[in-house]
Amino acid sequence: MTLFGGKSNRNFIEAYFIFHLKLRASHLNSRSYSEYQYFLYEKITKFRKIGWSFNKIAHWFNKGDFLTSRGKKFKGSHVHSIMQKKILLIKE
Repeated sequence: MTLFGGKSNRNFIEAYFIFHLKLRASHLNSRSYSEYQYFLYEKITKFRKIGWSFNKIAHWFNKGDFLTSRGKKFKGSHVHSIMQKKILLIKE
């Protein structure tokens, strides 16, 4: 067998490099709340204490023209996610 059209080289060595890179960046792990998210969390907590469902709270936010922090209409899952994020922040 020839390598690149030349003569056969019996001392040819195949070499492979395999890298494993582990990177930690503390600024990417930020889970802090903005003022708006904290406002939403407080409203959600208030409504949950009086027995409202996540969907009912989402409907209330949408009726009041509130948007998610990404500018979308609320769904029950958004409301639930805001609650879960705060619970995780408290545990850390």
